[in-house]
Amino acid sequence: MVKINCDGARFTKENRAGIGVVIRNSEGLVLGSLSKQIYQAYSPLEIEAMAVSTAMQFASNLEFQHAILETDSLVLVKALSDDTEFLSTVGLVLDEIRHKVVNFDFVPRHTYERNTCGSH
Repeated sequence: MVKINCDGARFTKENRAGIGVVIRNSEGLVLGSLSKQIYQAYSPLEIEAMAVSTAMQFASNLEFQHAILETDSLVLVKALSDDTEFLSTVGLVLDEIRHKVVNFDFVPRHTYERNTCGSH
């Protein structure tokens, strides 16, 4: 079992966003990490959804099949836990994530970090 932490950030002035992913084993050893720049400032929820999708694809590429995924977006955790439908671009990304986790033992979990920007 590995733990995947992912997060997204929006840089409105630069019209960009960023995604970060870290995968650790049960001892906390980093098994993989990545960062990615997105050349458009999507909504905070869209960026978080892209971060989750990128994290799941990265874990799959590294052949991890048992994971706890942590994100600070409670909306996404709830949506992935109960198959909530979104009729938006977020819904498309959620469908993509659900498709990626078919062969995955996946437990979404919300991180309880203080939200300073009010975007989640």
